[in-house]
Amino acid sequence: MYPGFEKTYRDKCPSCISDEEVSFDASFLEGERLYQQAWVTVREHTHLRFGLTSCGYAELILSAAAYNTEFDYYYKLEIQTEHNHTLLWLNTRRVAVWSTTHDLLSCTEERPFWLSWHSGSIAFGQGHEIGQSVILSYQDLNGFPVAAVGLATRGNNTIWRLALNRGSGLVSLADSTKLSDSTIAGIVMGTLLALVLIGLLVYLVLSPPVSTYPVTEAAQVSVASSVTLQEAAASQEETPSSFENIAFEEVDC
Repeated sequence: MYPGFEKTYRDKCPSCISDEEVSFDASFLEGERLYQQAWVTVREHTHLRFGLTSCGYAELILSAAAYNTEFDYYYKLEIQTEHNHTLLWLNTRRVAVWSTTHDLLSCTEERPFWLSWHSGSIAFGQGHEIGQSVILSYQDLNGFPVAAVGLATRGNNTIWRLALNRGSGLVSLADSTKLSDSTIAGIVMGTLLALVLIGLLVYLVLSPPVSTYPVTEAAQVSVASSVTLQEAAASQEETPSSFENIAFEEVDC
């Protein structure tokens, strides 16, 4: 997808994921079920290479939006479960495909993997080459555009190492946790309240309250009265006064 990426990878760093890479520790407290997450934006990508060192199994989430695992538009890949299975889930409702895997992850050795997606076609494999050593694949007829990949683990001493090239970015490191239902509900309620307040302000601007109308009418009456008085004054100036027609005579007493 990016010219020169494969050549740089093979010639300069044959044992690495990429020259442009990010490493972070996604470990968490032992026995804790809530796991840490990191999200990578991949709107311009159709695959992801990564290296993984982990004692417990790992999860990758393909989602239509970062941090979103509460709706229908995401897949979840579980790598090397405690029952030696690697599974691809459609949401959390059903397993689309699974494969039996042994010793896929190591506590001390980094293992290279790749994950690809395009038009509902999902594939996962081991190694450096996309399309080689496929572990499982699935074709979803109702596929959706993948905008973000979530990385999570449920084991100690876990380190992800992945390439971040053009069109991708690490949204948050391992210290960001999964949004709880109450947090999501709070965000939704806050958004709805903001929309209601905005609508109320628009209504007040476009439709003034009824109480302002009497004041407006009173102002109109005042203006009309002023005009009438001015017209009357002008009429009096134009009509001669009756006193001007009286002749005064001097009378000798």
